[in-house]
Amino acid sequence: GTREEREALVPGRAGAIELPAVEVTWWNTREDYLEHTSLPARTLQISNNPGLAVDTPVSNEQGGMTVIGPPVWPLQLS
Repeated sequence: GTREEREALVPGRAGAIELPAVEVTWWNTREDYLEHTSLPARTLQISNNPGLAVDTPVSNEQGGMTVIGPPVWPLQLS
């Protein structure tokens, strides 16, 4: 059989987002050996969508630092 995994990144702000390198190891059942592959790190430039209505985020003041939710929401899709 086959297995496919997908993920979606939903940015919460405009700007640069750094994606780390990804290493994948799996057992090749057709050839009966361990395989490895990798994807290099990438930088994505996210721009604002003027057609999208955005609510002002709620923030918490902690020690002089403003905390506003994570910049990227990884979602597991299957």
